[in-house]
Amino acid sequence: MAVTLKVDGTTGTVAIYTGTDDLPFTTPLSYVSRIRFHSELDYPRIISTHSGSFSLDATSSGATTEASYELFAHGLGGIPFVEGYITLSGVRVPLLGSICVSKCPNTALAVYADGFARWLHLGADGTNVIIREFSQTAGDSSHPAQTINWVVYLTDTVI
Repeated sequence: MAVTLKVDGTTGTVAIYTGTDDLPFTTPLSYVSRIRFHSELDYPRIISTHSGSFSLDATSSGATTEASYELFAHGLGGIPFVEGYITLSGVRVPLLGSICVSKCPNTALAVYADGFARWLHLGADGTNVIIREFSQTAGDSSHPAQTINWVVYLTDTVI
């Protein structure tokens, strides 16, 4: 598949797209699936980086836990698009969707076979960037206390 980089020196338009025709260059919204970059499209811009840590309490057997952890006030007029990661055992884990942070006893799996686990999810409200926790334990299991180190990228995009 051909990839094209095209620049119009008069208009200042720049685009990278697939295919052999110039339709993505001239009408990018009609050919979004073929666009890699187009100067006329808005992209989220990271306006600040924040980092820190918080503690998850130990949970007892047969328990369900739901909690919110306010990471920082974002100061934007609305709910911002945020990206980030946590570090688990020295590995960066992107905060994309719900992330399992528990570990099964005697197995390499991060989730109990019956679905019991501890999950974190990155999000925001109109005031703060938050991480939500949801965990469940079986009658014979528990979750230890954990310290979660996080990094969050705040963008200028309000959703």
